This record gives sequence, C-alpha cells and structure tokens, in this order.
Amino acid sequence: EEQDADLRSKIEQIRVTHPRAGYRPLVHCFSRQGIKIGERRLRRVLSKFYLQIRPRKKFVVSTNSKHGHFIYPNLLEEMTLTGLNQVWTADITYIRKENGFVYLAIILDLYSRKIIGWQISKTIDGQ
Repeated sequence: EEQDADLRSKIEQIRVTHPRAGYRPLVHCFSRQGIKIGERRLRRVLSKFYLQIRPRKKFVVSTNSKHGHFIYPNLLEEMTLTGLNQVWTADITYIRKENGFVYLAIILDLYSRKIIGWQISKTIDGQ
C-alpha cells in the first residue's frame, strides 16, 4: 500500500507537466528517472486511484452553415414566451442499435421544455 501511494504521488508529479500522459508515456518517464516499473503494476495503480486518462471524443461537425441556400429569419428572436403551447419546436436524430439505427422525431414545447410527442421509425420519412 505504501509503495502504491508513493507511486501515485510520482504519477501526479509527472501529470503536472504532462496532464494527458497515459500508462505508456508514464513507463518511459519512470525509466528515464531510473525507476523500473512494469506496465501491469502501473495500470493497476492507475486504476486503483482512478488516474486513467479518458480518451478525447472527436468533435463531429454535422451542420454546414456556409451554403448558398436561403436562410430563414428567426421568428422567435423578439418573442417572449408567457405560457404553454405558444411555440413548439421539432427535431430529428438517429439512435444507433446493434443491427443498424432508427430515427427519433420529437416535438417539444419551448416554454415548459417538455416533450409533447415523439415517434421512432426505421426510415426517415416515418413509414
């Protein structure tokens, strides 16, 4: 336990200068310092003290705003909502499944932010 705690403090010292260093770079840092440590032990200590690095998720751009099509004005820009059922909005997305994906369409009340209705379909046209 004391050795693990000592190793943890050394890992945290390295992470001050290299915050995204995973177990492989840490092994190299320790070997440069003359400390011999196996990958299995290092990974066990990282897991034990919750020091693993979570991989960064790739940001996917799904909207192309630089197109030549007409852009409709925002009709709600100056409107103040005072109650339910004044403005509804809708959106559609897809949900990945083991054997493909399905589409989810949602209608939302903007005042209460509650879902008014939804539908799941295998095709985007709802059939």
